[in-house]
Order: sequence, then C-alpha cells, then structure tokens
Amino acid sequence: MSTYLDALNFLAENLGMGLTDIIIILTLLGCAIFAAKELRLGLIIAFVLIGGEYVVFYLTGLPSFKALITTVMLVVALTLSLYIPHSKKYGGIV
Repeated sequence: MSTYLDALNFLAENLGMGLTDIIIILTLLGCAIFAAKELRLGLIIAFVLIGGEYVVFYLTGLPSFKALITTVMLVVALTLSLYIPHSKKYGGIV
C-alpha cells in the first residue's frame, strides 16, 4: 500500500463501509480527544473539520450527504453547548 488512501480503501472494502464513512468516523474519533478536555473546543474543531470534509467530498464528487448531516448535527450540538455553564464545579469535600 503506497498511500494512505489505498489503506483507507482496503479498510473500507473489508468493513463493507464507504470511504467517506471511514474518513468521517476517523475525524470524529480524533475530535473526541479534544472534546475530552474541553467540550466546546472539541465541537468547534469537529465542526470545522467535518464542514471542510463536506466541501471536499462535494467538489470531488464523492457522496457528501452524510458529511452534511454530521455538520448540521454539530451545529445543533454547538448551540446546545451554549446552555452549559462555563464555570468549573468541583465535587467532593473541599
């Protein structure tokens, strides 16, 4: 396998998923690392990356509907994250 794209195509064929599905899942897993530390930062990074993937998929002719739906879901999650208070509250006896 000479390139990462060949490796992703091989993985997609073995799992029975599309290439775009694998790319979206890998991007969301990468953004979960940022979301573990700070939820809003992880959501913003995921929104930017998935939005960029939608544009790339659309321009290259790949199926882009799932990336569009994921982008819309991230916008809703970002909107709902505005209702989470920003102050940190520590539990236990202080």
